[in-house]
Amino acid sequence: MLQRDGILIRHNDDYLKFTRDYKFNSLSHAASVIRARNAYGHGEFKEIKFQDIQNLLDLNRNMLCETEIVCEVVRRKGQNSLREELIRQYGKCQITNISDKEMLIVSHIKPWRDCDKDEEKMDLDNCLLLYASWDKAFDRGKVTFDNNGQWRFSDCLSQECRDNLLYKSKFPIIIRPEQQKYMKYHREKVFLSQKT
Repeated sequence: MLQRDGILIRHNDDYLKFTRDYKFNSLSHAASVIRARNAYGHGEFKEIKFQDIQNLLDLNRNMLCETEIVCEVVRRKGQNSLREELIRQYGKCQITNISDKEMLIVSHIKPWRDCDKDEEKMDLDNCLLLYASWDKAFDRGKVTFDNNGQWRFSDCLSQECRDNLLYKSKFPIIIRPEQQKYMKYHREKVFLSQKT
């Protein structure tokens, strides 16, 4: 397969042609777009086989310079729809009132990796819409909330980080009754109450 002027084109008859509508900055970018478009049911790359995508990734690895590395990302199915629904419901971070959508993250209360069923992963009651720094602290167990929506910081979190998080934050946040079982899990299994 060849790449010319940022457009991926067919190398031989083993590969389908790619439309001119898609411009790729790397072969791994091309493979990622193909996988994503197929996963979401779009038709333009339907006949491309898994091996063809793997060949793209292998070729890209061979073209890397010494300071580059290939990272393959597994994207959570349904994450976009959760995010869109939370933005529709809240329109802003539930703590800071920041409404810059690029900085808002769906934060699972009971972590995705710990969910027993897909229903828990996709349950809006298992999610908060948080500004990026709050999401990171919550995800890492550096902060949790009681059922009344009051924060509780871990001893592991520096005073500097606490001050930064609390700047322009509004409390208590609303923890609905349906969210309380998830928040209980977060307090008991995720929250780092003391320095370790």
